Amino acid sequence: VPARPAPPVGAIAIGHPGPTGEGTASRGKAAPQNSWATGTAANVNSIYRRLVAVRPEFDGRVANTAQGGAKAFQLATQATAALQDVPTPALVILSTIDNDIACDGTDAATMPGFGASVTQAFAVITAAAPNAQHLRVGHGVRHTTNFSNAHGTPHPRAQSAHTGTG
Repeated sequence: VPARPAPPVGAIAIGHPGPTGEGTASRGKAAPQNSWATGTAANVNSIYRRLVAVRPEFDGRVANTAQGGAKAFQLATQATAALQDVPTPALVILSTIDNDIACDGTDAATMPGFGASVTQAFAVITAAAPNAQHLRVGHGVRHTTNFSNAHGTPHPRAQSAHTGTG
């Protein structure tokens, strides 16, 4: 009889600096205790703290291996590291794509590799925690979007606030 997997408990976060709490304690520095995803600070209403409130067995079962500047090819390694601390998470938060977008005309060519990297990371996670729920967070806006109001009229201030030359 095959061994049953351990019940899912806890949460992990992987990806780019989105879930690291970067900049909340000091500029450019990760502050995982302040993370919207896995933060443990009492004044942070993180997803993790809200889960602990309804499922006390989650307490202390959290790992955040996201890193500033990380790209998708690093996700499987981050997942492996997080799973060492929380072997069967109930929730996996993956925040990615920002650092994989170059906006230099090469994005279409790099997206298959990006997709393969995300797929590889989820293969690692699914092998360890087949019952985990996944929350995937990406960049909310394409930089090439024509920003418009509700009537479809271009809105230059919105576009200038959300685009740049970099």
